[in-house]
Amino acid sequence: MPGPRALSQVERAGRARVAVSWSSLCALLLLFAGVAAAPSTAQVSDDPPTAETPTERPERAAILVGEVASVEKTRFRIKPWDADLPKRMDILVDRGTRFFQQAWCGRSGLKADQLCLLIPSDEPEDRKLAAEERRSASSAGSRALRVRGLVAIEGKREELTPDLLDRDRVFLRAARGYFRTTARGGVNPPAARERVLTGFITSLKPLTVELLSGPRQVDLTSRAVVVATRTLKAEELKRKETVTVLPVSATGLDGAIRAQVVVRCPEPFIPLREMSRILQREEGYRDP
Repeated sequence: MPGPRALSQVERAGRARVAVSWSSLCALLLLFAGVAAAPSTAQVSDDPPTAETPTERPERAAILVGEVASVEKTRFRIKPWDADLPKRMDILVDRGTRFFQQAWCGRSGLKADQLCLLIPSDEPEDRKLAAEERRSASSAGSRALRVRGLVAIEGKREELTPDLLDRDRVFLRAARGYFRTTARGGVNPPAARERVLTGFITSLKPLTVELLSGPRQVDLTSRAVVVATRTLKAEELKRKETVTVLPVSATGLDGAIRAQVVVRCPEPFIPLREMSRILQREEGYRDP
């Protein structure tokens, strides 16, 4: 049997463990109490947020598509091609607003050193080969990339940076009017979350694009859509034209909103049911 000294050492060790356990428990209780109290301290002020009181990350700006109803010097009004939006929306423009125009150009209209957006082919065989490439890094770039859509954008290389206003989505959205679905004898437009490649055209024969992963030869399918996007002057915008607008932010859609990018483009394909809703919204309304 252990002696009195041994028993006292065991007893002291046990008491030390109990003290550590109690201190850990108290620390956890204090931590939970602080977490529970945090929301109440964050909601002390009911004042609306200002420039000095930072808010949460703003939601992504909604892209607007509509027909120009009237044009003024610093603003224009559109009739949205969306039945859920107001009958008319005022768009403000300033020196920071970028204007573009899209037009069908074909392969002959492409130029070297242009920024381009590539929509890969969605044909079953091409999708299968693309999936195999992703699985095998060694074969990536070994064959020409087949694409069903190419949107070329005019501008200086240093201006066309990746942070240019969600440019890929706004230009792709504007180009949707050039795409006819396979059911209508064309190719499918890019889906909302479809993988789109961005690069610069370095050669026309053969067509080669410098992608982030390196140079890649590009092969256009027989029905590929090729769209050129050039800069446009603000005064060239006219009534009855369709535009795609990227607002500065997602707020203020019920009033005048400031535009960062305006793209003149073809009227989008609107399903019959949606067009019927738009006509109901427009019933009895006339532009001043």
